[in-house]
Amino acid sequence: MSKIEWMSEKNILSKLKNINDDVRSEVIEIIQNRKDKPYDFNYVLKTLEQTKNWYIHEGDLILDKSFASEYALIVKGNLTIHGIYDDYKNSYIGNVIVLGNLEADHLYSWGTLTVLGDIKVKGLIYNEYNDHVFETKGEIHCKAFYVDDKQTIYNRKLLKTEFERDYDGNITGSSLVDFFVDDVINKDDEEEEFYELDSTIVKNLLYDGKDIFKT
Repeated sequence: MSKIEWMSEKNILSKLKNINDDVRSEVIEIIQNRKDKPYDFNYVLKTLEQTKNWYIHEGDLILDKSFASEYALIVKGNLTIHGIYDDYKNSYIGNVIVLGNLEADHLYSWGTLTVLGDIKVKGLIYNEYNDHVFETKGEIHCKAFYVDDKQTIYNRKLLKTEFERDYDGNITGSSLVDFFVDDVINKDDEEEEFYELDSTIVKNLLYDGKDIFKT
């Protein structure tokens, strides 16, 4: 397989607008109207209020390459990525709010990602780093869902996946060694129950268009 081609907000600036106070208030109201336990959206609402330089795309946004988010971006519609979503690829942390659905081949999130609709990912969803939040109110469809020390707010009844590792390290489905190729597994601990994925190797393989799954 060929290596992945990337784009960021810089490549689509002509399609984006800086939000003003009226638009910010409108987006905050949309999110607040979707609040109900456990979806309080407090973190993203605080980020919306405190981060001044937000960009917005009106309507659905379709990207024909993998997306390395570097900005604070609101998509007022669906976000469809024909490739990988990564909000920490180029040493910039992206903060992304999708008011509709999100689709991608794989999804790696270090920054804050909030999706009000459904998330549909063909392969892996990998959430890492505890200073930011992953939150979605809709269904999550993916082959594998992996959390590494990051606050993740989602309805497990709406999670459709073959493999899940949650915030506490609990695994549902196949074991790590049965599901993932050996190269991506950190086996420093002698006990298999403490094995973890190596996010750097996972990302490098995905960037090279290589498979990380055994099945």
